[in-house]
Amino acid sequence: MLEKFDLYSQGMFEHVIVSVGISVEGFSGAYVVADHLAHRHALLLAAILMNEHGDYIEATPRNSAAVMHAHGFRSALVATQHFDIVRCHYALCHACLRTVHSVHGRYVDPREAHSLARELLALPMYRQRSLREQ
Repeated sequence: MLEKFDLYSQGMFEHVIVSVGISVEGFSGAYVVADHLAHRHALLLAAILMNEHGDYIEATPRNSAAVMHAHGFRSALVATQHFDIVRCHYALCHACLRTVHSVHGRYVDPREAHSLARELLALPMYRQRSLREQ
């Protein structure tokens, strides 16, 4: 996942949207991740836009798209786990963003097989629901 921060440090984009929900303990995951990015990866806090309602895969792109529209952004770079890329990409395009790119970590953990299977099963249902909403 560090590739996205390399792109930020190279000036490829000016803002990072952190989309994480509230933890079971009641902590803002977005603030925790933003603090980590600022201190460990030298991102400016002013460059980090937070979406505290990234509780599930459908909420993250929808809420992030709203943040992006509010700031006048017309393109996105999705940086997430490899099994979430396709659905996030589709959801952002569905939210009328013109250009959506993606990047993910270069690792694969065998324990993620269930997540990949979940995404493969969910994508057609997600598309069907999106078509009904149009």
